[in-house]
Amino acid sequence: MAFSVIPILSCDKIEKKLDELAQTCVYIQSKTADPQAEDLVTMTKLLNRKYSAAGFFDINQRLLPQLFSGLMTYLIVILQFNVAVFKKYIKNDLEKVN
Repeated sequence: MAFSVIPILSCDKIEKKLDELAQTCVYIQSKTADPQAEDLVTMTKLLNRKYSAAGFFDINQRLLPQLFSGLMTYLIVILQFNVAVFKKYIKNDLEKVN
């Protein structure tokens, strides 16, 4: 889990910085009449600002609670399974004693 947090936060930070870059380029283009600034705005709009896992889901900070939720669900199911197995062993032990 710890190994997945750093790349997720890095992708989110890059996404936010690219959004800031695009806003800055638009600001520069609006303040100047330079054709290069217009080209820069066009180029920043063409940049892919989102990271995804093969298009299935975006990799950003919203992924962390989803991963944590999935992990907790998995752990609860495993815990319930272990409790059921433990109860079965206790029941068998009690039957052997009686």
